[in-house]
Amino acid sequence: MEELIKILHNFNIKIDLVDEKLDIQAPKGVMTEDLLNEIKLYKNELIEFIILHKTKKEKHLFIPKVAEQFSYVLSSSQRRLWLLSQFEGGNAAYNMASVFELKANVIVSALQKAFQSLIERHESLRTLFKEDVTGEVRQFILKPEESNFQLQLEDISKEENIVEITRGMIQEETNYSFDLSTDSLLRVRLVKTSEDTHVLVCVMHHIISDGQSTEIMTNELFALYDSFAKGNENPLPVLALQYKDYATWQQGFLKNVNLARHKSYWLQQFEGEIPILNLPNYQTRPAIKTYNGRSVNTVFSESLFKDFDHLCQSEGSTLFMGLLAAVKVLLYRYTNQNDIVIGSPTAGREHTDLQNQIGFYVNTLALRTQFKGKDSFKEILTNVKKVTLGAYEHQVYPFDELVLQLPIKLDRSRNPLFDVMVTLQSIDNFKKNVPKIGDIEVRELQLEGEAVSKFDMDFAFLKKGDDLELILTYNTDIYSEEFVKRILDHFKIVLLDIVTNPNLAIDSLSYLTQAEKQQLLVDFNDTKVDYPKDKTIIDLFEEQV
Repeated sequence: MEELIKILHNFNIKIDLVDEKLDIQAPKGVMTEDLLNEIKLYKNELIEFIILHKTKKEKHLFIPKVAEQFSYVLSSSQRRLWLLSQFEGGNAAYNMASVFELKANVIVSALQKAFQSLIERHESLRTLFKEDVTGEVRQFILKPEESNFQLQLEDISKEENIVEITRGMIQEETNYSFDLSTDSLLRVRLVKTSEDTHVLVCVMHHIISDGQSTEIMTNELFALYDSFAKGNENPLPVLALQYKDYATWQQGFLKNVNLARHKSYWLQQFEGEIPILNLPNYQTRPAIKTYNGRSVNTVFSESLFKDFDHLCQSEGSTLFMGLLAAVKVLLYRYTNQNDIVIGSPTAGREHTDLQNQIGFYVNTLALRTQFKGKDSFKEILTNVKKVTLGAYEHQVYPFDELVLQLPIKLDRSRNPLFDVMVTLQSIDNFKKNVPKIGDIEVRELQLEGEAVSKFDMDFAFLKKGDDLELILTYNTDIYSEEFVKRILDHFKIVLLDIVTNPNLAIDSLSYLTQAEKQQLLVDFNDTKVDYPKDKTIIDLFEEQV
């Protein structure tokens, strides 16, 4: 997709969206059949790209640097996360951890210098959050030399249970409860596990970072280390902006009259009674939201994935829209609810100067769809497409501001607006293993054990070439592992029935396994029993009494 856009730009081919169709203008002789086929292949992605690009152009393209102050305003998302962090369990739940195995000798002094350079470069890494004299929570940015950051060094290479000790240290760091008003919100521990192997554990709090920030920090850290290890200077360019500039701009932008239509769109989406998803609980929902979770996963067959992807393309929709619609169909079959809200994140970095920033930029889209049981999957997909494209067009309005504007009753046992999240990542954008840095071979380690569940359920789809994987993270205080595994089985059956019968009413779509059908239709109806011939009905009745 990115390569296609570059080619179109190089050949001066202009593409616009007119009445929801692509309008192509190309110089004479430039458009080849292969290029036209490529455009057709990525038609839906191009439509999304054009809508996002128009939204970006509508935003203030100039974010000014804010004048130096004693403290700075929080962004909308930071404000809500600070409130969540005040509840029990709400702090460590928003830790973002990365763990790497480093093979070869590590020059500790170069690594320390690399982290210090990162902290000097990104003000977010030396920001505290506390109330000022008026009681307002503000960002307080420390000078680089005032930062509380320390690179913790551990040597367990002579210990016997190295694997267990290492796992315990990783768990200790990932579960650390930050004090947002005093702690460095970046914690790093370097553990020497053998003569030529180290484990590097990096943890940032979400209030100063997001998924893209983690990748930025990783890439810049190893670029700095490589340079310093070779005796060279800092190779990174000076940043044009800092997070405080963005937060100040965003809060000013919320007062801009141009934002009124975006605000109006979202308020209209959530008119009337806001639905609450009522999936069957296997434990009583805790009165105050918890974050205890686990993950289960499944891989879809290549043929099922290809058939479903082809169905989405043929309906002018993206794979994400199709998966979102399929999840809503499954939830409908479980709950019989036909008004469902699901959340999905968006990067929130439309401005070019924000691409290399470490900070909390990600925004959340609350995607509400209303439908009927007699609707077919194709009809629901068309509905979901309209809602999703509308959300992209109006994504400039922060989710956290929407929550403040809506008449939502406080429920500390749930997230506001939705309890289920759906995401789709491609292997091209998914964080890969970091390549070899100088003499060091770097390998990212996957965290094992219990997961953090920020939502009741999180459907994370991962597209790897011709494979599609689903990682389903769930709250263990609400759902059982057996129930969630059944959801995976049922979702596969729903997808298969959708592909086979895309015009069938979703009321009639199958989602039960063969074993469940056998149990419902045969086993439960097998009421035949033997009874003694020497006793009367009254005798048997008396025995029962």
